[in-house]
Amino acid sequence: MAQMNVSDKIEYWKVIRNTIQKFDDILTKISFQGLTILIGILSVAGYLITQRLLVPAGLVSLGIFLVAITLSLHTWLYFRLLEKAVATAVELERDLFPNNPNLRLSETLKQVPGKKSFPVLLIIHIVVAIIACILAIISLFVLPSYSIN
Repeated sequence: MAQMNVSDKIEYWKVIRNTIQKFDDILTKISFQGLTILIGILSVAGYLITQRLLVPAGLVSLGIFLVAITLSLHTWLYFRLLEKAVATAVELERDLFPNNPNLRLSETLKQVPGKKSFPVLLIIHIVVAIIACILAIISLFVLPSYSIN
C-alpha cells in the first residue's frame, strides 16, 4: 500500500468500507431473517407431525437441517471475510491518517463485540440443525413404526 498515492488509497478505502457494509448486511440478514424463518418452518414441521403427515414433516425437517448447516457455514465464512476487510481498512487508515487517530473509523469496528456474539449465532444455527435432524428421524423412521390412532 505504500506505493499507492493518496487518491488511490482513498478509493481503495471506499471499496473496503462498502465491502464491510455488505458483509455486515448479509450477517444481519442471516442472523435475524434467516433464523426466524427456519424456526417458523420448523414449527410447521412439528404441526405436520401432529396432523399425522409424517413424510412431509420429515422432508421439511430434513430441508431445514440442510439449510441450517448451510447458513452456519455462510455465517462463519462471512464473519471471517468481514474480519479481514476490517483489518485491511484499519491498516489503510493508519497509513492515511498517521497523526490523527480520530479519523480512523475502522478502529471502532475492531472493538465491536461481534466476536462474542458470533459463536452464539453459530451455536443457534447448529442447535436448529440438530433439532431439525431429530425431528426428521422421528417423523420418517420412528413414528411410522408405531400405530397412531
